[in-house]
Amino acid sequence: SSGINAEWPLRPGKQKAKEDVPMVDDIDDLKAYSIEEAKQKREHEKMLKTAEDKKVKVRKTIATLRSKFKKLKVVNKDLPKHLALVAQDFEMDPQMGSIIAQEVSDMKDLIRKQLAWNSEKHRLQLMKLRKRFKDVVATERIVLHAVESDHVVSTFRCAKPSEVMQQALDDFKKKLADDSTGAPGSRGSDARRISTIVRQSSSQGLGFMRKATELDMHAPTTVVGSKGSKKLKDAKANKRLAKAKKKKVDCDSALIPLL
Repeated sequence: SSGINAEWPLRPGKQKAKEDVPMVDDIDDLKAYSIEEAKQKREHEKMLKTAEDKKVKVRKTIATLRSKFKKLKVVNKDLPKHLALVAQDFEMDPQMGSIIAQEVSDMKDLIRKQLAWNSEKHRLQLMKLRKRFKDVVATERIVLHAVESDHVVSTFRCAKPSEVMQQALDDFKKKLADDSTGAPGSRGSDARRISTIVRQSSSQGLGFMRKATELDMHAPTTVVGSKGSKKLKDAKANKRLAKAKKKKVDCDSALIPLL
């Protein structure tokens, strides 16, 4: 046929060039830069290098000018007084110093405010911790060890009474002091007087006494001893007997209509 054969072999030159092309692997790393990203990265690094080189040149120029300025000041100092320049003549911009001083002052105020905020924050945290764990303690635990023996003596950690309890104790001590101003009585009269003060304090509605009274009122009544145990068993037996009688009466009332 006159058609072109698809399997026609390539010319030797083209076939050799195709064989010389190396195989390139695919990029599997997700963090690898693409061609465009690599180009942008190179341009960015070039800009940074140019800016850094410019900064270095400016620093060198400023250092040279400073050196020349110092030499001029030395020369001016050696001149006669009527020929020498005063210090104000060397200031090119008098307002620049005030501007820099204002910026430094503003920066100091900002740093001072930041440190004040941090200081107040830590102070409040310390105050809360002290109020929660330290202020409620009346006596810390202190341990004393003997020098020539193994004896050890220690105190125990004791909490402070609550405000309600402290107020009640103060009122109790005040009433006790007022009542003790009279003639001293016998031991029994003193005990009765103390009991009377406690009852009066309880009637005035002090917190801890009122709570104790409420707990006593709502507490279940129990009898202690062998007689109390026998009475309790008798009460339970009577209750079971009454319940059985009631159940029998209900059954009899239900059977009467059927008869």
